Amino acid sequence: MKYIILSCLLFPLFAFGQGTVIDAEINSPALGNTLQKVDIYLPPNYDSSDVNTKYQVILFLHGAGGNQDSYSFLIPILNNLITNQTIAPTIVIKPAGNQGTFGSSFYANSVANGNVEDYIIQDVLHYVDSVYNTYGTPNKRAIMGHSMGGIGSMRLGLKYYHLFGGGVAAHSGPLDSEGLNVVRQDIMNEAGSAAPYQYSPLWGVFNALTFAISGAYSPNLSKPIFYVDFPLDSDGNVIDSVHQKWLVENPFNYLKQIPQGTNYPLYFDCGLQDELKIHFMNQMFADSLNSINYPYEYQTYTGGHSDQLATRFPIGLQFLDSVMNPMVNTFDVPLQGDLTQFDIYPNPISSHATIEYEIKTASKVSVEIYNELGQTIKILHNAQQQAGKHLLEWKALQGLANGMYYCKITTKNQVTTKPLVILKK
Repeated sequence: MKYIILSCLLFPLFAFGQGTVIDAEINSPALGNTLQKVDIYLPPNYDSSDVNTKYQVILFLHGAGGNQDSYSFLIPILNNLITNQTIAPTIVIKPAGNQGTFGSSFYANSVANGNVEDYIIQDVLHYVDSVYNTYGTPNKRAIMGHSMGGIGSMRLGLKYYHLFGGGVAAHSGPLDSEGLNVVRQDIMNEAGSAAPYQYSPLWGVFNALTFAISGAYSPNLSKPIFYVDFPLDSDGNVIDSVHQKWLVENPFNYLKQIPQGTNYPLYFDCGLQDELKIHFMNQMFADSLNSINYPYEYQTYTGGHSDQLATRFPIGLQFLDSVMNPMVNTFDVPLQGDLTQFDIYPNPISSHATIEYEIKTASKVSVEIYNELGQTIKILHNAQQQAGKHLLEWKALQGLANGMYYCKITTKNQVTTKPLVILKK
């Protein structure tokens, strides 16, 4: 492969303290030998002539609407963590993922956007290992991202786990395509007050993101003007044949290919007030992992889609560093929490439901039911409880329409959400 490194390698774009960010362009065979922009963070005291000193690598993927220059606040975070010896000196490479009509590739191969996945996996990784003093081994390489980059890092990390032995840190990523059902009404609301709905990427954020995901997962070059198969019909119903294409790219599907016992390291987090309803999709992903007893680290917090990233990115970086340097650093955080059991039955619900849960230690416990809009419709419990198993009966379904709802249990150090369906005859 031939890589073109422009003169910007000689002139850093930014310099924060001791670390340096290089603005570069590389030739990408995967994207038709076009020049693609990348930012490279070099840690303090990096010396290109010192070939005996090697560095671990984190590949960082930006969110929708961003580019390789986004998240500039990540640089002082890295400087601080490395200078304080909280993490080992690290090279961070930030490729642009804004290819395609909608400027948001979701880091997937697509006839509409190009082979962006191949660009990341083949061209970018080869570039950083061939130009910089990296270890060049999977155990010293990890992947991390936010939003679009969150699902991109989780999907690529699991699909190419043999390349990213340092694991995955996904922040506020829509990690489960079943989340389409969570935001379906939001998409419809932006597209009109009633059917037939006319969808457009110009109507609002939910339409724009759905078109962008369609460009990545369900492109169709025979359907102008947007050249995608949209997942909803004009009545707002999910088109199963299109949705199935999305489900193929669910990160959980790629987890299934990892050999049993590998325990590939996963970290993901999301704000409970995420305005894009990403929290539900993270919980769905966690539920899938729970169904096969797969270990992971999932954290929720008070905050929205992006407003807490300055405090969340250091946690993700420390998690990845603890995987790449297990003999030096450990990721010391609370365990999954004190909620050891959480079941809802029957589900779907026709007349009443039993909510059963178990807590390890005494704690104030809140149990709430809320709808797809995030509105609380019932507080079943909100008081101190002793350790052990607890049962709650929910019978008052009058006035509630059939559809998807959520039950959230909040304890002293954990918030867990499960979907439930009301299906009255």
